[in-house]
Amino acid sequence: MKNIIKHMCFFTLLFSVTAAIAQQEPLNTMFAYNKLQTNPAYTGAKDMVSIRAVYRHQWSGLPGAPQTINVNIHAPLKNERIALGLSVLNDRLGVTNQTWLMASYAYRIPFKNDTKLSFGISAGMLIYKTNITSLDAIDPSDPLLQNNLKGINPNLGAGIYYYGQKFYVGVSMPNVLPLNYIHHKDDNSVPNRFKQVPHIFIMGGYTFEMGKKKNFWIQPQVLLKYITSTRYKIPFEIDANLTFTLYKIANIGLTYRSGLADKFDNRESIDAMCMFTIPKGFSVAYSYDITISKVKAYENGTHEIMLGYDFDLRKKGTRTPRYF
Repeated sequence: MKNIIKHMCFFTLLFSVTAAIAQQEPLNTMFAYNKLQTNPAYTGAKDMVSIRAVYRHQWSGLPGAPQTINVNIHAPLKNERIALGLSVLNDRLGVTNQTWLMASYAYRIPFKNDTKLSFGISAGMLIYKTNITSLDAIDPSDPLLQNNLKGINPNLGAGIYYYGQKFYVGVSMPNVLPLNYIHHKDDNSVPNRFKQVPHIFIMGGYTFEMGKKKNFWIQPQVLLKYITSTRYKIPFEIDANLTFTLYKIANIGLTYRSGLADKFDNRESIDAMCMFTIPKGFSVAYSYDITISKVKAYENGTHEIMLGYDFDLRKKGTRTPRYF
């Protein structure tokens, strides 16, 4: 009986990209350290060249579980109001493989109080392939399971990001354009499960400095996610993070991710993370998600690893360091 339930959960995962709207945007537990994946207006926000490489294995031990790789680089130009970035993200889920190739641009307006208001856009393409015919279908005659899906769709994102030395707030839509995984002259004839709808992300964070030398920081951060779907009534999903930083070297934190109303895609979890900043701009981070939804009976947790490198080509340093 347990094997039957496990395989049912497996097939649910295989279809979650197309059948469950909530899973369309790849997850990012360490959003606190890798904001470019969520908001193009974050481009250049560290005021230096910033490189991130992230690998995520969600629900390890479960066949067909999501695996995501994201590599990005961004930096301000000589004209510091302008910043550019590049990002490659590959997301695999069961028989589905999706790759986003994106370039980002941000125009940043500085203010006298050492804050900046950044407007960002991203443009690129989504390359997808789903080997539907390789599935062991319950109903092989289902017309939706007769052909594999593959194609290339344009992708456009936009965001606003206002930040200072100790705080940030932002709102973004990484996928402004509604996308169809099946192309048809009559858009209304395309089943909703084969459509990607826009997502809205709202983020914010603040740094509280502690101690006489201000070597201890407490940083609460939050990421709200909302899906603009009229058919699927899905509430906000919330990632609430609290990070403690010691001597600008070690970060440890906890995140609570709320669950979803959709019983087939409940991702509620408690996530532990840590990051160490190594001399000369290198950093390494790790997070472990403890699932507290019904999926926990069939998986061994979620792992995420990040490598980072920040450096200043101009060799003049930043006037005030950014905590985020």
